[in-house]
Amino acid sequence: MNAFMSRTLILSLVLVVCLIPLYAHHGTEFLSKAVEMNTAEIDLADLAIAKTHNPRIKEFAQMLSSDHKEALNKAEELLNARQAGGKIAKAQLSAEHKKTAEKLGKLSPDEFDRAFIDTMVRNHRHGVQTFEAQTHAHGASAKKQTSDTTTREKPSSTNTTTNDQKYSSEDLSMDVDTVEFANAMLPTMKHHLQEAITIQKEMARKN
Repeated sequence: MNAFMSRTLILSLVLVVCLIPLYAHHGTEFLSKAVEMNTAEIDLADLAIAKTHNPRIKEFAQMLSSDHKEALNKAEELLNARQAGGKIAKAQLSAEHKKTAEKLGKLSPDEFDRAFIDTMVRNHRHGVQTFEAQTHAHGASAKKQTSDTTTREKPSSTNTTTNDQKYSSEDLSMDVDTVEFANAMLPTMKHHLQEAITIQKEMARKN
């Protein structure tokens, strides 16, 4: 009985290794998180566009919505490539993201502005940390980032991957695609963070 169970376990492990690419876990997990994060930011930015009466915040939210939509498209493209062209399911937001959106949606416009900016500062600090960590995946060296956080690049810039670029299995096993994506996105994310902090300070001075 034990021998039979052992053979069954070994066969199952062999099948798992054959069916699941070696690169499927770390990079795919990061991309799934990136899809969720960008989806959440788009939802909050669009909420701000509709709710705020503050032109400064509306302009900031419009930039967020545009940039995060491009980043979402790129993350989905890379995730789709890793899943051999399989259909990507619609991002499922975490309970925390849903709770934040519901809470902000119930606030008055004035209350919303402060809470929204505080959320953007918090979310983008976390996002920068997450993407910086990915630039070191498998010991990869992060590309030198500019010290000027206001210098940003669009997710669709030439520093990101394109539809025509193909990655080998070795590249994917080293998360080359996700490292390049994270590096390309960081200037934009840092710019968002700096803008949110600036608005946060401006609002504090008015009180």
